Amino acid sequence: MKIITDTGALLSPKEGEKIGVDVLPLNVIADKKSYKEYVDVTSQEFLDIVKEGHVPSSSQPSIGETMELFEKYPNIKYAASTKRVVNSVNNNSLQGFLFDKDTLHKSRTHTFDILDRVGGGDSFTAGILHGILNNMESSQTVEFATCASALKHSIRGDINMVDLKQVETLMNCGVENINR
Repeated sequence: MKIITDTGALLSPKEGEKIGVDVLPLNVIADKKSYKEYVDVTSQEFLDIVKEGHVPSSSQPSIGETMELFEKYPNIKYAASTKRVVNSVNNNSLQGFLFDKDTLHKSRTHTFDILDRVGGGDSFTAGILHGILNNMESSQTVEFATCASALKHSIRGDINMVDLKQVETLMNCGVENINR
């Protein structure tokens, strides 16, 4: 098994290398300039920019960087990630992505109010694994995973207490049809 993450895991690529983890740099933006974390700017330099009053944002590694992983590790079958847009403190939008060596599959963008963010990433990952283990089509897998994560944001605590039917209802009918 190979662990691959991005610098959002609070590891630099060099720190990851020491423990056998590939760490891709996030793209961070501040003061209208784009940087690759730990490549173009050190942590301290970036903190100094933020302290000057510039609001930072970030995005996942590029599709090209992700595709390079498939070349470096030919046994990789999938790579998954999400894109989160913070609309307000209590409202986010989330879109999931699943790469399968040939195709980038995208979920719909789901916008939701947040009760608790803890466990949302775990729920997305569990949804990806559910789809793969149940032989779902890749497009359905990423939609299932994104819906599972979106629903988790409506539950307090770090355990996703929704059931399969609730996730499928959000996938197929929308949030207004979920019964709890």
